[in-house]
Amino acid sequence: MKVTELSGSDMMMGIFLVLFAAVITHTTSTLFWPSVEGSVISANAYRYAGKAKYGISIEYEYCYRKRCYKSKNIYAGVSRSERRFNDKETALREIDTLTNSGRVIVFVNPYWQNDSVLLIETVIVESLILFLVFFYVVYGYFFKKPKSA
Repeated sequence: MKVTELSGSDMMMGIFLVLFAAVITHTTSTLFWPSVEGSVISANAYRYAGKAKYGISIEYEYCYRKRCYKSKNIYAGVSRSERRFNDKETALREIDTLTNSGRVIVFVNPYWQNDSVLLIETVIVESLILFLVFFYVVYGYFFKKPKSA
């Protein structure tokens, strides 16, 4: 039986593929999370320290399967980082869009109920970008490899 040794780049590609699969699975799974109605506890726009950009903070509570939870997660996606807005008025409009008279639609992870978000539309764009990056890396690795002499 012949044992084939893996090169460092082959191992790195394997690690990349496993991590990519984990990220894309979690990212796209939010598209299928059930939604429940929640209540806004607090919402405000704030300025990033030393920067001319604004962010938003929304704390909300929701009940799912007879248990109640609190969260501050707004956006779904790989990073879950907050969006940055150029001015306070735009940030406040985003808060108005997400909150409706103190009520919010909360998307809840059915397997980990304290994991929730208010907005999942960014997931579709992120998933497409991740797929294109994945395709580029895999294509470049497997099909553009220099031939051994």
